[in-house]
Amino acid sequence: DFSVLGDVFRAISIVVSLLVSWMLFTWMIARLPRHKVDLASGVRAGLLAAIGFVVFGLVDKGPEPVIAIGEAKWNEVMGMAHLDRLRRLRGLLTAQGSRVRPGAADARLLCLSGAGFTDGLSNEAERHPDVVLIGPAELYRF
Repeated sequence: DFSVLGDVFRAISIVVSLLVSWMLFTWMIARLPRHKVDLASGVRAGLLAAIGFVVFGLVDKGPEPVIAIGEAKWNEVMGMAHLDRLRRLRGLLTAQGSRVRPGAADARLLCLSGAGFTDGLSNEAERHPDVVLIGPAELYRF
């Protein structure tokens, strides 16, 4: 039966892709910043960047404001663990200070999922206007 072997290769490919993404983002954060970043912060931010995205606004001068922080999943129901990661990322960006990352403290948290959301996450989004859930209905509305 080759199904077990296929599952093993799939698991290995997921781990390798996350590792490569993490290494790439860590290198980018450590080597290409506008502001000096220590290695530990670069490693943490690289891991979070490998699993999410940040939306920046446009300004004429100075650092771009952080508008939203998000994560997208296609075949996975998103839950509170996903939101917790986004909140930690927002905390890391906020800790850099408003001069470096303006808007980070008020950034919206976006969860995009093709498979939907847990009841816990849906309830959290109803209680907190900074949490935005984007499901299949919103993704395919053209």
